[in-house]
Amino acid sequence: MDLASIKGLVKIILLGTLIFEFAGAFVLCFAFVPVYGWGEGIWQSIFTSVSAFCNAGFTLTDKKEGYYSLVQFMNYPHVILTISLLIIIGGIGFFVWGDVVHHGIHLKKYSFHSKVVLSTTGVLIVLGWALFMAFEWNNPATIGNWGAGTKVMSSLFMAVTPRTAGFAAVDYGSMSGAGNALTMALMLIGGSPGSTAGGLKTTTLAVFVLATWATARRENEVHLYNRRFENDASHQAGAIVCLYILVAVVSTMIICAIEGAGIGAGISLDSVAFEVVSAVGTVGLSQGITAGLHAVSKVLLILLMYFGRVGGFTLVLIFSGEKKPVSLSRVADKIIVG
Repeated sequence: MDLASIKGLVKIILLGTLIFEFAGAFVLCFAFVPVYGWGEGIWQSIFTSVSAFCNAGFTLTDKKEGYYSLVQFMNYPHVILTISLLIIIGGIGFFVWGDVVHHGIHLKKYSFHSKVVLSTTGVLIVLGWALFMAFEWNNPATIGNWGAGTKVMSSLFMAVTPRTAGFAAVDYGSMSGAGNALTMALMLIGGSPGSTAGGLKTTTLAVFVLATWATARRENEVHLYNRRFENDASHQAGAIVCLYILVAVVSTMIICAIEGAGIGAGISLDSVAFEVVSAVGTVGLSQGITAGLHAVSKVLLILLMYFGRVGGFTLVLIFSGEKKPVSLSRVADKIIVG
């Protein structure tokens, strides 16, 4: 990418950010102003819009009414849809923005990267939406007692917000086991490269899944949309996925050991795992155990947030370094795998 292209992309980022955040705040005013009044309502709208676009998940809406996060606005379609759109737009990545600006709705002209990001994001949202409706539809502790329309909207929100945004539609401590497992999977995946989101990234997931499928079919190439992924991409994706899972598993074990999880401490393995994955994905969702954790556990969670924000790919590059080529190739040998 040349200097002119970089300048153009920066302009798109700055202008697009202002437009989306202003539009989001304007729509949210119609819900927040009647509840909080003009001054407080406008401030709440701006704060929540910026927080949603940046996939931060911070909200001030519960400080007066006593509701958790955005639970009190689950019956407001324009609030749920606006925040969901802001999260998605902020999470698809600025490189995709450039394609949208330059090519509009002509998807065939989009770069290979943008096609992978948009298709993977779409699959995750639709699949997560359907699964949350299936898992939580009759759960009275979450959405089971609400009307059908609110259930559908809340399920959509639950599919979008774990992708590093961190807003809450329900009490995650009361969610079903399947719902919590799905939430943790989405938190670990996160958003897309070059975006405001964290996680191991949608493109990493796409390459990892396709590489696994290609290996199972004994294919030598990993391809999609008549394009072939570079071999390095498959190796890097595998390394990043393994790194994130390893960090999450080891950290969960350490915190469980510190807190005595499952030994009458009132903290379960599920809650600790949820907390760890939320930190690694820089999401911020919790089952309510954070305040009661030991100081050492809290420090570990902070370090996990830094790890998630820096990104697995960056760490892979740091530890890879420049390797001097060996004069002779090592002897190949066989090993039974699987």
